[in-house]
Amino acid sequence: MLQSIFRHRSLRLLVSAFELFTQVHKKFLPADLWVYGEVASITGSQTDFDKARHLSCIIREDLQDRAELASQALIPAAGLYQKPFGDDRTYAEILFALNDLDRKKDYYAACLFRALLPPLASHGIGLESHSQNIIIRVHLQTKEIMGFAVRDFGGIRLHHASLQRAGCDLKSVPPGGPTITDDLHSVWYKVHRSLIQVHLGHLLYMLGLEPHGGWSIVRDELQKVLKPCQSQNPEAQNLY
Repeated sequence: MLQSIFRHRSLRLLVSAFELFTQVHKKFLPADLWVYGEVASITGSQTDFDKARHLSCIIREDLQDRAELASQALIPAAGLYQKPFGDDRTYAEILFALNDLDRKKDYYAACLFRALLPPLASHGIGLESHSQNIIIRVHLQTKEIMGFAVRDFGGIRLHHASLQRAGCDLKSVPPGGPTITDDLHSVWYKVHRSLIQVHLGHLLYMLGLEPHGGWSIVRDELQKVLKPCQSQNPEAQNLY
């Protein structure tokens, strides 16, 4: 009986989270941030969810056809910071011809922030945006970065009050799940760690920008993106 109850509760949490994120995606995420929708999943049947979750599988939407129709390639961000054998350059430097510091400084951070930070600042939507979860959409002919796609919503955090204020219906989500929180600071902390420390920190290191003003660029781009959002969520202003 306990196992049956636990399964039912876990399933409700899972389904409700998917439904809520679909609602959030359609209403609040920018059009150039594509989403790998999670259409099905399976996990262990142990009564202890911390044990059950270690053997799990998620089926996601395939965005390849959509990308091909738009003449775009889908490239995991983490892959661009690797180096081919026998070459000191990263794949990012090779693909985007980042041959000097100025070109490296203009690469990537601004458009990444424009896609990911307004939903956070305005509506408390925190995507776990480390470089394994972010896919870069690159035009096949011009090699221009056209936007991004995001996958893996296990680490997403949503601020309850911000979404309610924006008109999101949260009544169907059972209490006790990790996705929705009343702590806005924890949502921002999650994004700070995954996006700033892990994703961009790795990028600056691999491109050799850390000793050449890389973090100053990050701060400047953060200010450009966050300043216009100040009036939309007063509670968030205290965090940046």
